[in-house]
Amino acid sequence: MSALIRGCAEKSRASILFLVIVCIAGYFAYLNIPKESNPDVKVPIIYVLVTYEGVSPEDGERLMARPLENELRSVEGINEITSYANEGSVSVIMEFDAGFDSNKALQDVRDKVNDTRNKLPKDADMPEVHEINLSLEPVLNVVLSGDIPRRTLVTLAREIAEQIEAVPEVLSVNIGGDREEVVEIEITPKALESYGLSADLMRSVVDSNNQLIPAGSIRTSHGEYSIKVPSLVRNLEELLDFPIKIDGDSIVRLRDVATVKNTYKEGLNEARVNSKPAVVLEIAKRTGQNIISTVNAIKAILAEQAEYLPDKIEIFYTQDRSDNIMDMVKELENSIILGVLLVMAVIIIAVGYKSAVLIAFSIPASFFAGILVLSLTGLTLNVVVLFSLILTVGMIVDDAIVVSEYADRKMIEGEHPSSAFMTSAERMLWPVFTSTLVKIIVFMPLLFWPGIIGQFMKYMPITVIVILTGSLVFALLIQPALGPLLGKNSEISEEETLSMKAAEDGHLENLVGWTKQYAQTLTRVLERPWTFVLSILGLGVATYVAFAMLGLGSEFFPKVEPNSAMLIIQSPGNLALEQRDALVKQVEERLKPFANEVETFYAKSGNFDQENNLPKGTIGTIHLGLVDWDKRRKADVILADMLEKLSDIQGIVIQTFQERMGPPARKPLEFDLTARDTNVLSNAADKALAFMKTMEGLYDLEDSRPQRAVEWQVIVDRAKAARYNVDINSIGQNIRLVSTGLIVSSYRPDYLTDEVDISVRFAPQDRGITALQSLKVMNRSGLAVPISNFASIRPAPKVGEIKRVNRKAVITLSANVAPGVLVNNKVEELKQWLKSNPELGVEVIFRGDEKEQMKTMHFLSNAFLCALGMMFMTMLVQFNSFYHTLIIMSAIFLSTVGVLLGLLIAGQPFGIVMSGVGIIALAGIVLNNNILFIDTYQRLRKSGIDVHKAVIMAGIQRVRPIVLTALTAILGLVPMAIGFSLDFYSREFVYGAPASALWQQLATSITGGLAFATVLTLFFTPCLLIIGQRFDIKPDQPSSTRGANANSG
Repeated sequence: MSALIRGCAEKSRASILFLVIVCIAGYFAYLNIPKESNPDVKVPIIYVLVTYEGVSPEDGERLMARPLENELRSVEGINEITSYANEGSVSVIMEFDAGFDSNKALQDVRDKVNDTRNKLPKDADMPEVHEINLSLEPVLNVVLSGDIPRRTLVTLAREIAEQIEAVPEVLSVNIGGDREEVVEIEITPKALESYGLSADLMRSVVDSNNQLIPAGSIRTSHGEYSIKVPSLVRNLEELLDFPIKIDGDSIVRLRDVATVKNTYKEGLNEARVNSKPAVVLEIAKRTGQNIISTVNAIKAILAEQAEYLPDKIEIFYTQDRSDNIMDMVKELENSIILGVLLVMAVIIIAVGYKSAVLIAFSIPASFFAGILVLSLTGLTLNVVVLFSLILTVGMIVDDAIVVSEYADRKMIEGEHPSSAFMTSAERMLWPVFTSTLVKIIVFMPLLFWPGIIGQFMKYMPITVIVILTGSLVFALLIQPALGPLLGKNSEISEEETLSMKAAEDGHLENLVGWTKQYAQTLTRVLERPWTFVLSILGLGVATYVAFAMLGLGSEFFPKVEPNSAMLIIQSPGNLALEQRDALVKQVEERLKPFANEVETFYAKSGNFDQENNLPKGTIGTIHLGLVDWDKRRKADVILADMLEKLSDIQGIVIQTFQERMGPPARKPLEFDLTARDTNVLSNAADKALAFMKTMEGLYDLEDSRPQRAVEWQVIVDRAKAARYNVDINSIGQNIRLVSTGLIVSSYRPDYLTDEVDISVRFAPQDRGITALQSLKVMNRSGLAVPISNFASIRPAPKVGEIKRVNRKAVITLSANVAPGVLVNNKVEELKQWLKSNPELGVEVIFRGDEKEQMKTMHFLSNAFLCALGMMFMTMLVQFNSFYHTLIIMSAIFLSTVGVLLGLLIAGQPFGIVMSGVGIIALAGIVLNNNILFIDTYQRLRKSGIDVHKAVIMAGIQRVRPIVLTALTAILGLVPMAIGFSLDFYSREFVYGAPASALWQQLATSITGGLAFATVLTLFFTPCLLIIGQRFDIKPDQPSSTRGANANSG
């Protein structure tokens, strides 16, 4: 390694050129790297959807959910299977172990589903297999509204969506407010009866006349000719000409007995933006693509299309995540710049501007090298990466400071700058390498963090490891080449020169300034080392007790002020689309006074039964695009005011949902109840829900059981039906005529890319419950038989969704937690109540924050122990002393005490994720101080200096680099810890920005722990060295030679 150091120093021009190339390449990588707010989190979840129109939840659970569950449970890597049986569909959701190969899992699931196909009802649709990807959340909503017909608006939206989907970065475009087209053949019961037609005959005629006929080819002596039989429906006129019945020479065509029209399927959804009818294009990007360039490309297409659109159409954007990302990047860039300026100010004061300029080069060199590596490996620039840059601002200068500080000492002794920097790099090689390796070691276990939180946080260890490696390369290889040009020692007084020489030679009486004060204080402390050590241990214990009694407890993940929120509107009963939409409009009208704090109100009403991420009974949602955080009240306050204004609307329940910065999450308080007896399960859920309503601090209570509703059951007496020559299939087909319609075929019109269903149903006046009760069914003999002859029609409670987890019936209860209330406290309160009510007879499984928290605590504890073990071994190899290694490790205890003190002073709870990561990161940072101290102490002892004097000399020689490196690390994070920054773009002071708030706990933990540990390490470590003299290393030479070689360290 010494040869490499000398080679880089001697070939200084090549080394400097390498530095310039890395910085330029890193700068362009920063400009072009994909940017996003949160990292792309790959959730290991796959779901299977099977639709079967008209199937009940009970039949769906029995005929489709159970066969799928039994087959899919054997797929490798599955952690949990959840099934939902709804009216008309069944979905099975599989959660896999984090890190499992998603491609293999997807293929295995498809194979199992194919094996199960013959066990499902033959009329059920082909099962669909999908992988959930949360990065598919819309990056931009394009709103089209105007005073034009709905069909025209939808048609224009589809045309624009096709052009947007052609953009390479765009993955999909979902059209909110779109309607599914259908061709309806309307016929009257009288016409059916008059012509002796049946529903089955109508389906058979239409379907058989709308088939693709492969007629082959004919080979003759003149050549080979293909034969075509055009038979597919191309327009409605062809459909109207279908022959329905032949009676002698007369032909009854479809147009003679029915009307045919293009229309939309009933009861889907309506959409409005700011109370105006609208169609919304919800655009998702491909994973790894740059959101900013993607949104710009979309806006360019829309700007071009705007010239050809009718004047009455208005186009505007909502939920533009590129704006959010630019704001977030700007906030964190400001924090980085401010941190760098504070660090540089300290360095200039401590070592002078010439050395400071040299040290300053380590920051852009390390940053740009790190960004370049991230870009080359296909990673994105997100909030975690940017905070990692802030975290390392004070750490990357550590190595450069240590090398520069020792080179300054050598230049004071008279060495030439080139020789001084080479000597410094060689002398400090192992201390610098070890201290950097220790920092890297503590972050390495975080690379293996499992689960969604791990997917989110993994960018931190990757970024930190890459940047610290770059800082090490700069300090040992580039700095010796650059140092002679920039690092000539600044002008210092003769008194300061004598003081620095005194620290090297052991003439402590020549010390000056704060170094002299430190030496005097240290001397007094060392007179009673046991007293000091026991006092610090007592302070540590007292701090732990104080935090347990006076602290604010713990929380899983910090809450950050959101950019958007959502109101979820629920209502029980069998409401038609018009009724649902009227209730949503009523809510919209009440929200108009909030227009100064909400930019956009995106309302949707309709049927949301298939949306598993929404509560049961949802009839509408209103997405709220909030104005900038610094121009409005807190989202919690705004939503509370909204709920108060909406509280007197009868017949609805409103829940709120806020966008969460960070990894995807459900409601913070959530748990499952499961039991074999469904009655016991339902009773337990009622009691638990009643208790939750009495708990303070909980709101938006949610029950996974569907809202109460009514259904009409047609009870068929099979024996009587058989006497009338009527079968169940015919009955079902005729009932469809008075309900949603009987699908008989499909066709693909020229103006659409998708197929359109062709359905037969009665005219509007012949539909409904009254029409059902008077319905006549055509039997096999061609006679119309009243359905009342063999069936009874009566209302009954509707069975809603049936939920099963791991093949057991489950009811899920969940709630949001009020601001200022800790989830952990509420979970513990709920656990105590469940424990005191064993008669409930149910099994309880906590989810939400509690489930993730337990997994995270388990991992972080293991990661911490693993890091401690690796650090212990690394330092034992270097220092070859168990006792000295244990002394170095003692700084970790001091740092954890500092973390708790910092959180107590700041009035913050202990964050399981953020404070936990902070303690692990501190374990590497604080050891840097002790490594430098023990390395110098051992060299002094080997030179023959006695223990007491070696301890003091090691302290005064290392106090400046120790304080300087700790101070730079602290100041780099102080703006983030106090939530303060300076906007260098608008030249304004900023306090409480959301991007900073996300990391405030972590920054507070590191600054508090590092400040406390650094101050005490300068006294605690020397005391331990004095106490453990009998474990000390033996001098390499007799005491008579001590003074002569004291400066060798």
